[in-house]
Amino acid sequence: MAEFLIPKDPEDPKDKDPRLAVIFDDVLAGWEVWIWLDHEHGMPIIHELRVAPPRTGTRYRQAKPGGLVASNRNKINLLTLSRRAFQEVMTHTEELRAHPQWEHWKAEIAAFETIEAARHALVDPKLAGRRKRTPLYYAQVSAAYVREVAAGPKPYERMAEEFDSNADTMLDVVKEARRRGFLTKAPSGKAGGQLTKKANAILDDHKEEENGER
Repeated sequence: MAEFLIPKDPEDPKDKDPRLAVIFDDVLAGWEVWIWLDHEHGMPIIHELRVAPPRTGTRYRQAKPGGLVASNRNKINLLTLSRRAFQEVMTHTEELRAHPQWEHWKAEIAAFETIEAARHALVDPKLAGRRKRTPLYYAQVSAAYVREVAAGPKPYERMAEEFDSNADTMLDVVKEARRRGFLTKAPSGKAGGQLTKKANAILDDHKEEENGER
């Protein structure tokens, strides 16, 4: 499991660190792995990694008997952890947008989205040369999904025509868009869901840019 930490008030002298942190309790048995995220030259990076005994509800922690052993280091895959950490961040972007430090964080979130789009294109050759999976893309697909579900059966087939894809790929993209917080949960056993504030904010920003309002 992962726990995402959103910094408190940056004006508070006790909480001036603006970095995003994710805590994993399923990487090393009996330990917590803390990761602080940042970006450098347009690339998302791990700024700091810390391994510590589980928290006990106080500022002090109970040391694990025997401490860390050499075999534990092979269980920490930085690439996998960084992707997991940024994916955890992506599920909280709606909260982050309202935070005073949003201008600092949006660059590293955008960097991660760019890397993920490239990775998806490599995994799925059908995406090469087509629209990259940016936040705007997920928001547009989500809007199309809501519209086509309301229009009738087989929404993915109509969406495939609109996005120059196929029904199976559109189904996968909608699932990912929902996981990333662009769509609300569907009714039990049915297709559906609504655009979230996150999706609407991105679509509104794009509309303003197209209209030359920025």
